[in-house]
Amino acid sequence: MLEASDGKIADREAAEHEEWQKLWLPRLDPGIAPYVDALREARVETFESCEAGDGHCYLEPTVRFGGGPEGGFRALAVAIEHDFPVDAIRRYWSVQNGEPVGPEWEMTFHWPANDPRAASRPWFVDSQPMSFVDLAVSRDELRRDDDGSIFGPRDPRWIETI
Repeated sequence: MLEASDGKIADREAAEHEEWQKLWLPRLDPGIAPYVDALREARVETFESCEAGDGHCYLEPTVRFGGGPEGGFRALAVAIEHDFPVDAIRRYWSVQNGEPVGPEWEMTFHWPANDPRAASRPWFVDSQPMSFVDLAVSRDELRRDDDGSIFGPRDPRWIETI
């Protein structure tokens, strides 16, 4: 019974992430979107990001996110798993009306995902963000059904496609 419940939760989380991708991913800077997408897919709640560079508000590619004391390390684990060029993770407090607010987390990267140094990486993008679902399908870690739905090794359809 627990497995069925876990499957329903996973399905709901996947559907929520797909909705987020449709609504928000195209609005992000292309150079930061793959990083944000991977973190959000892993249930890291991001709230601010920037690819940096001329005309941008950050000096280095940055993703800000919430979480308790373990939050930064969970996000770092996701970034390491995807071979992202992480420069630093840090806790910070902002000051609003003279009062410290936080702490929150931020992760910075050596370069944006569309930088020439990222061209050999599987998450490199020219101008459109790459979905990590598509990357996982290309690596045969997930599969796409005829109707476009995604499924993984725990799904009975997986065996049927071998």
